[in-house]
Amino acid sequence: MRILAVIISIVLWVYQPVMAQRLQVGAKGGGVLAFASGTDASNGAFRLGGHGGLLTRAGIGKHWKLQTELLYTQRGDRTLTYGPSIGYRLDYIQVPLLAQYHWDDLFFEAGPTASRLLFAHSNTEEITPLGKRIFRPYDYGYALGFGYQDATGITIGWRYSASITPTYKAVDFSVSTEQVRIHHNAVEFYLGYLLQVR
Repeated sequence: MRILAVIISIVLWVYQPVMAQRLQVGAKGGGVLAFASGTDASNGAFRLGGHGGLLTRAGIGKHWKLQTELLYTQRGDRTLTYGPSIGYRLDYIQVPLLAQYHWDDLFFEAGPTASRLLFAHSNTEEITPLGKRIFRPYDYGYALGFGYQDATGITIGWRYSASITPTYKAVDFSVSTEQVRIHHNAVEFYLGYLLQVR
């Protein structure tokens, strides 16, 4: 939890110089198509989920903006058989920090993400329902995407998000430590609305 607090503090520190400029606040939500990847990933199946939350966007020039979000989002996969896969629905609180380039009504975005695992729901009782204990509590990754925003503040967009940290915790044996090399990924489609506040 301390790591997430440090990241939020950094976000606020970065925002200080631009708070006096154009600032928008809003909300967004949409669908998530989540899946597992990595050297050990197999037998995976796509999981359909959702995400939603709040966001702020600050202008830092004619074309550039900085956007941060606080999202509830779902990850994992839908596999029902034992094997190197996730086998769970994973619910996270996620904080992306994105640099955006705006060209007329279109924008492109990229940046890092930090997430805190809230819940883990097994897909089937055939997979031992150990809950959150087998997964890393924090996840770090990146996101990139593009979107469209009209003059009224309505936004639609697409985003790809992936973790760079393994999803599972490492397992310590008496002579070695084993790490399952599986990461979660997601394709997101969303609808949002932003309101100009300054």
